[in-house]
Amino acid sequence: MRFALGISQATKSTPAFLMQFERAIQALCDAGVDFVIIGGVSATLHGSARVTYDLDICYARAAANLERLAAALAPFHPRPRE
Repeated sequence: MRFALGISQATKSTPAFLMQFERAIQALCDAGVDFVIIGGVSATLHGSARVTYDLDICYARAAANLERLAAALAPFHPRPRE
């Protein structure tokens, strides 16, 4: 599955954080992770003018899915919200 935030044709004016979000979401899709996007990015994808600089996801807690999630996101050095 190919996912795009509408920035696949990145330009010099495309914010770096959006390109990172697209890479992270594509990694999750490629790994077959069961997840949904929540929070500010979700609101933005639905047309909100609010911009956030983090990516919030909700993921299935099945052991196999957690393994896929950890492997897919390892290059991004994620951390849980405190």
